[in-house]
Amino acid sequence: METLLYLAKGPLFRFCIALMLLGSIRTVWSALRAARRAVTSRLPYPTLGEQLRETAAWMLPFNRIAGTRIIFSIVSFIFHLGLITVLLFLQDHVLSVRGGIGFGWPHMPRELADILTVAGLAAGISLLAFRVFDRGLRGISVAADYAVLSLILLAMAAGFAASRQWNPLPHDVTVLIHVIGGNIILALIPFTRLAHGLLFPFMRLATASAWRLQGRMSR
Repeated sequence: METLLYLAKGPLFRFCIALMLLGSIRTVWSALRAARRAVTSRLPYPTLGEQLRETAAWMLPFNRIAGTRIIFSIVSFIFHLGLITVLLFLQDHVLSVRGGIGFGWPHMPRELADILTVAGLAAGISLLAFRVFDRGLRGISVAADYAVLSLILLAMAAGFAASRQWNPLPHDVTVLIHVIGGNIILALIPFTRLAHGLLFPFMRLATASAWRLQGRMSR
């Protein structure tokens, strides 16, 4: 078990991080190329300020929630908030990154991470139920959507259980499930809809910069 944990936390983690970074760079680069094609077609391009406002409105969509499925939108926002913040700022995650690539960043208090994890789990289970029982969402969902969401919930639940004294499984087994699940999620980010949630701000800002640069060059 110790060997498996070492491989999952060490070589496999670094491989998945590298795959995520390279795949993410490719995704953003594709957005830049699409923006360049749009500009060379002489389509009007938005200003950087407009792109910044659109990005902020997407990340904090309170003004748009009332015009959509209110409950689904709120649940989706809570799920993404819990997932992204815990993924990036949980102390154990930050220490793993620091051990894997040599640097890290500040982490959140454990109590806040627990609250966000429980909220994210509840919201994620609700989203899965929406996809199963809501006819409209079921019609636009594919097998990968269910599989990725289930994998995220499994990794979140295993990570939360590993930090509790009432863990129903042996601690090392729960940690291994969490680490391997997390590694798979990292590797899948650039190749699934997870990229939309995590890379959207970077893609929008990169697109805005490309449109402005190409627009000036074409004048």
